[in-house]
Amino acid sequence: MWRRGANLEGDTANFIETEQLLEFEGLRFSFLQIRGSIPLLWEQIVDLSYKPRLKIINHEETPKVVERHFRDLLQRYGETVAVDLTDKHGDEGQLSMAYAAEMKSLPNVRYVSFDFHHCCGNSNLDKLQLLYDQIFEDFEKQGYFLVDSEGEILVEQKGITRVNCIDCLDRTNVTQSYLARKSINSQLQRIGVLSSTECISTFDEIYEKFKTLWVEQGDEISLEYSGTHALKRDLVR
Repeated sequence: MWRRGANLEGDTANFIETEQLLEFEGLRFSFLQIRGSIPLLWEQIVDLSYKPRLKIINHEETPKVVERHFRDLLQRYGETVAVDLTDKHGDEGQLSMAYAAEMKSLPNVRYVSFDFHHCCGNSNLDKLQLLYDQIFEDFEKQGYFLVDSEGEILVEQKGITRVNCIDCLDRTNVTQSYLARKSINSQLQRIGVLSSTECISTFDEIYEKFKTLWVEQGDEISLEYSGTHALKRDLVR
């Protein structure tokens, strides 16, 4: 049994699709993101230590496992940007290096490594702009889904951003909430609710509701997967 990572079919231990919905005067927006365990064969056996050791399982099927996982994403979502938030040292660093090596041979998938702890520390979330700058063109190209009050599709989302850390909970939720904020700003600017220079963070009441939604979502996912609330919930709030 794989306690983390993927099985031989390419299915990962933790995989979540999150859809952010916005409705305004008959217009309905949808923005999809996904999170998932690093799709290699690896495990992290739970013990009494604060941070159990990781073990990468060497298996001849590993390249096929990764290919199966991303082929499924391509069929469901289109071109994928895979954002890896893991540390670049220690056990996480070894796993991240193995993941990066496998990703080099995959078409239609862009792999982006961003050491969240090194860049953002415990509270400097403004540094997530460094990640956004790296994926900006792909993120804008992916866009979002928009349908009008008559049911006519005006815009379709083209592609997906896949985010992971180790357990795909805390660092992942903070990062996805940041990307979701970028998307909702773009949506509200499109329909004239915000000017091109405004963002929801300048409107306290709306922004508090947005942050609360993402905190609660992070808690629900964390409770389902680990039995505890998200550890970085205060960073989102």
